[in-house]
Amino acid sequence: MSIMDDYQNSQKFFFGMAGGYNAFDVCAAFILEEVRLYRNKNGGQNMVCTLRNCKGAIAGICFDYCGELDESSAGTPVMVQGRMGSYKGAPQIRIIDIWPLDADDAQNDIRTLLPHGLLSGEEGFKTFRDAMVAKIQDGDYLLLCKALVDENKEVFSSCPASTGSHHACVGGLLTHTFEVMEWAYNFAEYYNDTYDFGIDKELLTAGAVLHDIGKVREYGFDSTGAAMRPTDAMKENAHALEGAMMIREMAQELGTPEDKARKLENLVASHHTAYPFRVGVSPITPEAKLLAVVDNLDSSVSSNFGKDVTFLEGKPVHTGDVA
Repeated sequence: MSIMDDYQNSQKFFFGMAGGYNAFDVCAAFILEEVRLYRNKNGGQNMVCTLRNCKGAIAGICFDYCGELDESSAGTPVMVQGRMGSYKGAPQIRIIDIWPLDADDAQNDIRTLLPHGLLSGEEGFKTFRDAMVAKIQDGDYLLLCKALVDENKEVFSSCPASTGSHHACVGGLLTHTFEVMEWAYNFAEYYNDTYDFGIDKELLTAGAVLHDIGKVREYGFDSTGAAMRPTDAMKENAHALEGAMMIREMAQELGTPEDKARKLENLVASHHTAYPFRVGVSPITPEAKLLAVVDNLDSSVSSNFGKDVTFLEGKPVHTGDVA
């Protein structure tokens, strides 16, 4: 097994054994991050950088670098040839050669280098959809949710929930939506069972499923496929308004009862209570208020802790536990 096979399979094992791999070559694709160039004592130019793939990040250094990459190249997918080593007890790749990777290069799928959410792609979408179907018993709400989710399956299961605050990863939107759906459903059951609040669990769960559906038109990948960027649609409408409009269009197409469609539109349009995402609609009903709280809770937790999390063997762990 090669060093990069070890790295891909278990970063924890990789970090623990990095000092013993000095004889192995590295030839792999990464996303280039945190680039810095400085003059060395021989008058040449050294590059220090961070290299990232879906498993995490590792430091890199290239002595006497004279290529085209510089500080402005952060976010660029690159091919790296080098040798494994360590510096001050931390793993490091001593880079022999590094160059920008063509997004059309058939031997590399750049998106696989990006950090991924707990749910993404075909398998993640199936997990989410199965849970959605199991939770929503109302036929009108379920049909509407199925139609919008299935119609936007490819983007919905791959795009981020944001580009810098929460769930900023491949499958981030799918992961965030799944978590909000779980929170909302469980809260509704608890409050109804404990206090008999009479929360419309069907409406709330459907609202949770569709609360960020407008983001499928607002987030995507840049031309290289290596970075997540807002699209032009974001400049025109906030995602809450975009989502409400999508619900109205689909409800008219499916013949969803007007009262149900309007309630769902209100939940989606009002789920943000703070600028810049608020669209002037306040959450008034118990379902709308609970959705706004749950959405804020999930995004806040991810924002505060998610940046320190990587994924090992499909499970989230804090980077401090492995670095």
